[in-house]
Amino acid sequence: MSASFSTTSLKGSGVDIIEVYLTFVISLSCVFENNHFGFACKVYQTIKERVDFDLYYMNDGFDSSIPQPKNAWSLGSYNEIAIFFLPVSAHLVKLCNVSSDDRVLDVACGTGNTAITASRKGAKVTGIDITPQMLTQAKAEATLAEADGIKWVEGDAEDLPFEDGSFDVVLSSFGHMFAPQPKAAIREMLRVTEPGGRIAFATWPPEHANGRMFEAMAKHISPTPPTPPSTLSSFSSHNNRPPPSPMQWGNPEVVKKRLGSDVINIHFERGVIKKPVLSPNHYWETSSTKGGALIQAIQTIKDPQKIESLRNDILQAIIPYLCENILRLDYLITVATKA
Repeated sequence: MSASFSTTSLKGSGVDIIEVYLTFVISLSCVFENNHFGFACKVYQTIKERVDFDLYYMNDGFDSSIPQPKNAWSLGSYNEIAIFFLPVSAHLVKLCNVSSDDRVLDVACGTGNTAITASRKGAKVTGIDITPQMLTQAKAEATLAEADGIKWVEGDAEDLPFEDGSFDVVLSSFGHMFAPQPKAAIREMLRVTEPGGRIAFATWPPEHANGRMFEAMAKHISPTPPTPPSTLSSFSSHNNRPPPSPMQWGNPEVVKKRLGSDVINIHFERGVIKKPVLSPNHYWETSSTKGGALIQAIQTIKDPQKIESLRNDILQAIIPYLCENILRLDYLITVATKA
């Protein structure tokens, strides 16, 4: 007796997959005599390992049991941190030559820095974010800036609620890079960009301050990827790789690969945010009470000793970039034209 089994069709809820497991085992136990039930269970375990492993990597290492960015960004006071990123929004909008003729989408718009900057150039702007609290703040900021024509939409960067080719310019400032599934996010951003339109985003390079801080946090909270099934040699090529880091969006080679043949004229430009910080301890005090990602990491870790270890690792990550009360935050901007 032989059986073929495709895990691609199992990409769904955990309940559906468990039902498949149970049905498989029960079926085997009916086919074999009772003294072969142990063999049926071993086959079940092999199938379970393969499904767990396949699903993990089909989803780019995404684990729905782990708190996602929508929760993180609602914590703290992101607006007090985002104010330091205002020059990046201006840099991004300038590189894209945004004008009054453009329909602009700001993906994962946060508190509205980039959307408002584009609107003040006369563009017809839409800002989309998955976190309602962010949009509420963005609306207030837009009112204060007298940028009242912006359309604010609650939505997911991985499933944009717009028709194909709806925008001349699609932007993201440190936003889409945190989508759990990078392939889905960039596919959607490209889909809603009109052919010949511009797509551009600001990201954090992994080798600089924010990249090193993220690495420090990930060391303390990242899940362990499923172990490749030892009985399935055809899957050994995965080599138990870790899930992709959002900081990979700051690597030009990774960006070029992800954009692929869907774009032409890729241009990279680097910049630096100079953030006033009195001391490493001042940075921790602000980030651990205002920064949603760090607040969520602390809440996840819980143990005081482990939190102190996280604190030490983060401070060690930033110290090389802190000089004369200025924390140097390097960023990368990517600009490309949709083919």
